[in-house]
Amino acid sequence: MALEKAELQPDEVWYIGDQYECDVEGSLNAGLLPIWYIGAIDLPYTEDKNILTVKTWSEIRQYMETLLV
Repeated sequence: MALEKAELQPDEVWYIGDQYECDVEGSLNAGLLPIWYIGAIDLPYTEDKNILTVKTWSEIRQYMETLLV
């Protein structure tokens, strides 16, 4: 509903979250680009090489800036 109101398509939206199952898998299933924020995770995790994974918010900003150049 949010995408519809914003007049956006799923492939135009990034979803940033810190929970793999809910945020990453959920956004993938919705057709969004998931970004997995692991900076707040204090438990062991297995990195998924197919998902953009960041540890700091500045990494997200740097990634966005490379796309805008």
